[in-house]
Amino acid sequence: MLGAQHEMDSLALMFDGRGLVDESYKDGSGSEHGIYQTYKLALYLYPLRATGTYCYREEHPLFRSQGPDGGFHTGNDQT
Repeated sequence: MLGAQHEMDSLALMFDGRGLVDESYKDGSGSEHGIYQTYKLALYLYPLRATGTYCYREEHPLFRSQGPDGGFHTGNDQT
C-alpha cells in the first residue's frame, strides 16, 4: 500500500491543472513536447475515483477534451 501511495503522490505532483506533465511532455520529441495526453489523465483519475479522493479540479480538463460526439480528443496543448 505504501508503494501505491508514493506513486499517487508522484502523479499528483505532475498534475498541473490541465494534465500530467511527465517526461514526454517536458522532453519528448517534437510531436510529444508540450502535449498533454488525455489517456494519461484518465488513467490518473481512475484510482482517484476508485478511492474517492478526486475532486472536480482533476476531472474538468478531461471533460473539456470530450467532443460533441462523445469521443475524447487526445494530444492537447495548453490552449
